[in-house]
Amino acid sequence: MIVLPLVYPEVFQHYKIKPPRGVLFYGPPGTGKTLVARALVNECSSPDRRISFFMRKGADCLCKYV
Repeated sequence: MIVLPLVYPEVFQHYKIKPPRGVLFYGPPGTGKTLVARALVNECSSPDRRISFFMRKGADCLCKYV
């Protein structure tokens, strides 16, 4: 379901719905969240479409200086 809007945007255009814009991985350390995110970026990227991957830790999101 993560790859579908990136690889086949015409499906969402056909049904006139807005595809999701991001993914939030949640879980304990060591479960492969970063590995899955990097694999998705490599799978969905193409020369004419850039996919970004931002890695944030929970403490970064709660800091007032971010």
